[in-house]
Amino acid sequence: MNGKFKMKRAFSLLKGVVLVALLLAGVVSKGQNVGVGTLNPHPSAQLEMRSTNQGLLIPRLTTVQRDGISNPAHSLLIFNIDNFCLEAYDSLQGKWFAVSCPSTCNPCDTCPLPVIDSIVGLGSICPNDTLTYIIYGSGGLPVWVTPSSWVLLTPSDTARFISGNPGVLYGSLCNECGCVYDSIVLNMGSAPASVSIVGPQTSCVLDTLVLSASSSGFASYYSWQLPAGWTPLSPTNSASLITIPPSLGTFSVSVQACNGCGCSPPTTHTVNIINNPLNPSVAISGPSFVCLLDTIVLKAPHPTANSWTWFYPPSWQLISQGGDSIVFAPDSMNGNVIVKVCDTTSFCTCDIDTLLVNTDTCRISSFCLAIQSGRGYSIVQTSDGGFAIAGGTVYFGHSIDVYVVKLDANVNLQWTKIIDGASNENGYSIVQTSDGGYAIAGYTTSVGAGNNDVYVVKLDANGNLQWTKTIGGTSSDIGYSIVQTSDGGYAIVGSTNSFGAGASDVYVVKLDANGNLQWIKTI
Repeated sequence: MNGKFKMKRAFSLLKGVVLVALLLAGVVSKGQNVGVGTLNPHPSAQLEMRSTNQGLLIPRLTTVQRDGISNPAHSLLIFNIDNFCLEAYDSLQGKWFAVSCPSTCNPCDTCPLPVIDSIVGLGSICPNDTLTYIIYGSGGLPVWVTPSSWVLLTPSDTARFISGNPGVLYGSLCNECGCVYDSIVLNMGSAPASVSIVGPQTSCVLDTLVLSASSSGFASYYSWQLPAGWTPLSPTNSASLITIPPSLGTFSVSVQACNGCGCSPPTTHTVNIINNPLNPSVAISGPSFVCLLDTIVLKAPHPTANSWTWFYPPSWQLISQGGDSIVFAPDSMNGNVIVKVCDTTSFCTCDIDTLLVNTDTCRISSFCLAIQSGRGYSIVQTSDGGFAIAGGTVYFGHSIDVYVVKLDANVNLQWTKIIDGASNENGYSIVQTSDGGYAIAGYTTSVGAGNNDVYVVKLDANGNLQWTKTIGGTSSDIGYSIVQTSDGGYAIVGSTNSFGAGASDVYVVKLDANGNLQWIKTI
């Protein structure tokens, strides 16, 4: 293939040289409306040509002038005064090629042309089919030239197209030295002649029923028809169909194989759905929401089953599978994970469960504020999809102060709040409250009984201070975590050196919704 197309290109360029020679000899007076006395010359002929006593001087152009020619004619010759090369235009590729150059600047002296071994893909097409073609070769970048009305989906050496009119599909590999070509002649195909269905003739109610179709010709999609009340668990235009029969009885499932030329006659498959006595039922345990390419584990334990079959989106990466457990990394496709568990010692003792798993990019973001020194100790996701962060800051000459930051869902700053005193305050835990505000627990040395005291701060939804509460004794008392309780109040857990049996004890404090102390417990 490579030799054939290099020969074609050389022949095409040679024709341009011959044309110039014929013009010099007076044999050809015009070509493509180019010549002496032409009233309507081709646009590419708008170049200065002047005679000398040594023959015809072809257009002498810079590279910029050359590239400014509108719609150059195939095999048009010019002399490039930038590189002192005689160059010809190849309209099939839309590129200029060096016909003759000084050896010091000829790009073909330093690199070889690419090599195409073959182009693989269907030669019989139908309009609007999605097709794949592959260039097998090396040494260049792929370029595709399609017939009219084709749509290129992925421009690579493995390319996908939506087909249109028949014609010739050109594929080339190009480098700075030139391009080599191969092609496939595209003929109008025909609809698949027939289609068959492979699947069980007998299945159990609520079992996972898998049916597969294959056709005698190229099929770009399949058209399945299910009985009333049956719900597909896989796309109804694919070669494989997964469904769960919801009731007992004898049912017919039909399918047609289709492409852009039409569909095959339908084929019908009859399935007898019988009872499923397996008890108790199986249930998949595992996350229903995961981040892309996270490793997730699903389990389907069952006391009497001895066989597990899993179904999941084919683009997900399977890591391991064994017994009642499966491990994989999902991609961006949300999908159903289905497990079929069976007691293989008797027929129809199987059960199924389905778990819909949604995936997301789980965007990683970072945020920085221009403060002298700061630390974030606690973060919660808020009801609006954003985030609230509590910590401490040293803010340009101040002592340590409680610092609260509110971000929206895109990690944009909405507001900040500093709660300060004469000495130190720090926030170790934050929770969003039922009124949309925030409660923070930590410690203060500015107010209270002495040393560190448990410090509780209540803010509204906009970060405005509503109330504060200090709890403690003469030694060190700190709150490390806070939750809102079912009565609207708050429970704080931390440590105390002021009370209890030892140097440091667990310290539990209960406040009502307004911050009033209800009880204290040391452990």
